[in-house]
Amino acid sequence: FDTEKLLWELEFFLEHYVRGLFRLSISPRALSALRAFFLEIAETLSAEPRVFTHRDYHCRNLMVYQAQLVMIDFQDARMGPAQYDLASLLRDSYFRLPAALVTALLNHYMAENKVADRAHFRFIFALMALQRNIKALGTFAFQTTVRGSNRYLESIPLTADYICENINKRSRFARYRHVVEDFITGPAGELRKNVGVNEAL
Repeated sequence: FDTEKLLWELEFFLEHYVRGLFRLSISPRALSALRAFFLEIAETLSAEPRVFTHRDYHCRNLMVYQAQLVMIDFQDARMGPAQYDLASLLRDSYFRLPAALVTALLNHYMAENKVADRAHFRFIFALMALQRNIKALGTFAFQTTVRGSNRYLESIPLTADYICENINKRSRFARYRHVVEDFITGPAGELRKNVGVNEAL
């Protein structure tokens, strides 16, 4: 995962979520703000050390077989930040883990891996979750509009909630909140109301 790949995934989101699923028009100014937001995320993550990442490490790809935990769907694995798989699992679009458990699991990971700068590790985890969740919205929209599979619609509101919570906790992203609301979390909120999606899903 370098800057180019991370940005490609975010552009995929613009094409399929913003323009495709919700058919929203983006002014040049709003598009410039979104792309500046995406570039800041991508460049910061690209500067991090890289390890082997599963890339789709969420609850549906972790299964119990003959009393052992196994992983599936790893064909798109690549090198990326250590926080990538953690973000996939702990900010899972299909199931919300209790906040206390997320904190405990993050702390466990950092202790096991002897992470020296925990504040930085948590910050990169939050940034990675942002990128991963935005990318996931693009994938869900693609599956809906291009592949004709509506089963991913129910995962959009929860994924957008993660993005909203993440943005609101970080003052450095305050200047992007309006475009995040207009083109990411706002449309997901309307979807929740229109299709009756319960945020507990």
